[in-house]
Amino acid sequence: TIASTLGNEGIGFIIVNNTVTKAYTVVEGVEPNDRSFLDPHKLSSLIDEEGEIARHFDPFEKRDSQIKMLERIVEAFNGDEIAVIEAGTGVGKSMAYLIPAIHWSVKNKEKVVISTNTINLQEQLIKKDIPFLQKALGIDFKAVLIKGRSNYICLRKLYSAKEDLENDLFNESEQNWLEAVQKSVTTLKEGSKDEVAGIMPLEAWDKIASETDTCLKTKCTYHSRCFFFKARKEVQQANLLIVNHHLLCSDLAIKGEIGDSSNSYGLLPPYQKIIIDEAHNLEHVAVNYFGYSVSPFSFRQRLSRLYHLKGSSEKGILGFLKREINGWKGKGDNEIIDAIDEILTDKVIPDIMRLNHLVDSFFQLMLSFALDQMDGNLENKLRVTPDSISSSIRDKIEKESQALIQGTQNIYGRIKELLEKLHKIPLRIKEKNIGMIKNLEAYHSRLLSALTSLDIFVHFKEEDSVYWIEVKKRDHTPWLRLNVSPLNVSEFLNDFLFTSHESVILTSATLTTDGSFNFLKQELGLNLTAQERITEALLPSPFDYMEQMSICIPTDLPSPQDKNFTKSVNEFLVEIIEITEGKTFILFTSYGMLNQAYDHLDGHFSHRITLLKQGSMDRHTLIDRFKNGNHTVLLGTDSFWEGVDVPGKSLSCVILVKLPFKVPTEPITQGKVEKLEREGKNPFYDYSLPLSVIKFRQGFGRLIRTAEDEGVVICLDKRIMTKSYGKMFINAL
Repeated sequence: TIASTLGNEGIGFIIVNNTVTKAYTVVEGVEPNDRSFLDPHKLSSLIDEEGEIARHFDPFEKRDSQIKMLERIVEAFNGDEIAVIEAGTGVGKSMAYLIPAIHWSVKNKEKVVISTNTINLQEQLIKKDIPFLQKALGIDFKAVLIKGRSNYICLRKLYSAKEDLENDLFNESEQNWLEAVQKSVTTLKEGSKDEVAGIMPLEAWDKIASETDTCLKTKCTYHSRCFFFKARKEVQQANLLIVNHHLLCSDLAIKGEIGDSSNSYGLLPPYQKIIIDEAHNLEHVAVNYFGYSVSPFSFRQRLSRLYHLKGSSEKGILGFLKREINGWKGKGDNEIIDAIDEILTDKVIPDIMRLNHLVDSFFQLMLSFALDQMDGNLENKLRVTPDSISSSIRDKIEKESQALIQGTQNIYGRIKELLEKLHKIPLRIKEKNIGMIKNLEAYHSRLLSALTSLDIFVHFKEEDSVYWIEVKKRDHTPWLRLNVSPLNVSEFLNDFLFTSHESVILTSATLTTDGSFNFLKQELGLNLTAQERITEALLPSPFDYMEQMSICIPTDLPSPQDKNFTKSVNEFLVEIIEITEGKTFILFTSYGMLNQAYDHLDGHFSHRITLLKQGSMDRHTLIDRFKNGNHTVLLGTDSFWEGVDVPGKSLSCVILVKLPFKVPTEPITQGKVEKLEREGKNPFYDYSLPLSVIKFRQGFGRLIRTAEDEGVVICLDKRIMTKSYGKMFINAL
């Protein structure tokens, strides 16, 4: 766009009205200025015993690791370096990186991006740390939390609900919450999903969510009130941009396509300094972001939004168009209008009806194939390779997929022809139906996206990727999704993150294995970056772990490979909880074992102890109930190994049931193991073990969150003592 092109040169772009009384800043101009370096000692004095932070923070405790971290970040900012910093729990990482980020942004008039993996950390930064620093530092700066576009209400969608009720996007049972949201929308501060969570069912959120491909921009009646564009205007005025890793990857990808990763406008304005907290999760997020997926639900949803029958009524965008056409005749070029009617009635609609049957047929074949390979297991993942499919099944898949691909291509071409005709209708008719046309363009594009993902999957078109089928049970029926995941994102991160930006700070409490950053550097592509730019720091926690906690490893339990392990563990958990009277957080490596343990414990402690398990309610509610409970036990797996902070007396015992190795049959794990074997490496020591050690350290870190916390961590996996690799887990603590 013109705005983006000029913005890359530091030139602002402003839209004014005809009377020149109002102005809308699309892109702010950037004044060229000489770089102002930061003084590391001056900034670190702020968090010393006599500094500004100490005056506003009572009680204040000087932390040497925090000072070293702040100074290392200042040096990285001044020297255009990449700093990899592991800082133990309690160091105060956020304060150590926020202070340099604020000063750099204000002094150099540059935006600094801070990326996190979890909402919890984002809320801590926005609601606690940044307001504190605004008061303590006495510096005028602004920070904004940037949410993805789909987190905002689209006012056009919301106020078009009556029309969409007729088109069957909404059903009549949803009319009550629609009216409630419409009434409350003028009182909303930012128009986000969180603000209406108590009014409407969030599974229906996408029906009113803002989307890039359906947005009318300045042509929209509600543009001046648009929540999304108001939020983006705030971004232009901000110093610190708080984002999550997924949004960061999306921004880097967009700018990568433009060809200028640091100076272009993507989802975010230009920036040169990036701080990535919870950096141990960055590779996993990038793998998910750059993959492909398609499901029968997503395919049918696109087709249904285009056209479907409800009884004898024609619904969807094309149903609406068909009704509108009758009113157009006599108001413009009848030849064009008749051509639209013919394409719609004789070509597009019949093709969509046929395509629905092809979708059902293909995905039913894939489901049958997957369930046969999984022995009917409705909660599983199946790796697919060209060699894993028998020739007879391969032929059936090829036949069914080709029919579906060809059918989708036909409809895509028909709608393209239809859109070309629609753009030729009289302007007054076009302007009245601009929303409908934009929606048709969006779903036309989304049809191509589904087609592309399907074609890539069935023909194994992406090299160095894993192909896999995911099967789950939803409402007692099987649910299927086809996935393609890249095995390696290191080149992307090297090209568009590390090489393209002046300074990148990577930090977390768990970045090393066996005292080395090598595993992280390999995963993220830092091994491909100029090594002289990279600095490393391993900063210890200020907590006195020897005094605050004990570690217990029972050796009389069976090994995890033993068939009696689960039974023995469940009996052991009863004994421990009897002693602790709750206040226990149990971490598993599978939902199956978690559910068995929950059922066993529920039979013993149905009244005396409150049992909470992951999946029974949303994460935030679970953790809040655990924090506020006196005799409570929380059972979690996978994502609960990190990001659960329960300081104080509500938690005194953390139990790690098994060492958190990735399941060997997990498709991405299989693919990575095979890749490492082809490269002549040792998959266990070069991948599985380091990954498990990092996750183990995260689980271990759930216990001690403050200097006052105390308790015990119990690991029930005796391999930590009996296997040669066990010392890596012990040494990591």
